[in-house]
Amino acid sequence: MLQINLIIPFQLAIDKLKDKRIGRQKYLKALSKLKPESNSIIKRWKKLGVEINSANETQGLLEQKNRLCNEKKCLFCGIGKSVLAL
Repeated sequence: MLQINLIIPFQLAIDKLKDKRIGRQKYLKALSKLKPESNSIIKRWKKLGVEINSANETQGLLEQKNRLCNEKKCLFCGIGKSVLAL
């Protein structure tokens, strides 16, 4: 978890300051090799039937929740659209 939330973002920030554009893909690849996080938000995604295989996916789902769900932007989300269409 320390690697997901501290080390990789810190290294990415350093690369960004040095204007290294190649680094981003390297860190995304590293996240895809790490085990998925386990927290209350991710557990709720799993209850909805979302299959989660890596830390990269958990980071995406956390971002989705923060930017779309928390802001009630359901119409900008594939899941929200499908739920509202029922």
